[in-house]
Amino acid sequence: MAAGHFNDRSVYAAPALSKLPTDPAELAAWLEHQVARPEYSAGNGFPVSVRTLTVVAELLSNPLASPELRAALYEAEALIPGIESYGEASDAIGRQGVAVGAESANSGAPSRYLLIFDPESSQVLGTEQIWLRPPPAFKGEEPNQLADATLFLESRGADSLGG
Repeated sequence: MAAGHFNDRSVYAAPALSKLPTDPAELAAWLEHQVARPEYSAGNGFPVSVRTLTVVAELLSNPLASPELRAALYEAEALIPGIESYGEASDAIGRQGVAVGAESANSGAPSRYLLIFDPESSQVLGTEQIWLRPPPAFKGEEPNQLADATLFLESRGADSLGG
């Protein structure tokens, strides 16, 4: 596979990173189109806003993403209905950044899904799911608890993607 391409077995088929638009409106339309494809969204029930957060995190974690694409991704995400800015935030290990996110109850509990990034470098620090109200099975738990977190500690190229 050529550098700057996703694995063809990916849930969605992306062009070379260099072919992605850097105009935020065009990129927002591309993101919405990607996550609306049946093979990406079939059966998961999450809104477009939450699904685009996943795609944007994957694109931003690619070390081959240009600074122009990185900037456009943040601006494009702001154009997706349901995405909100949550301002300053820290990831699960305390690194400071800025969070954007969306809410959904599709996981069984009303949750906020966040993408936390460093605004200086545009590097993804992490993603989080916060239960706004814990699921019924977790009686006695407090609201606004971290349910799941993914940390991005290092981003680098790979010699081979295998397969």
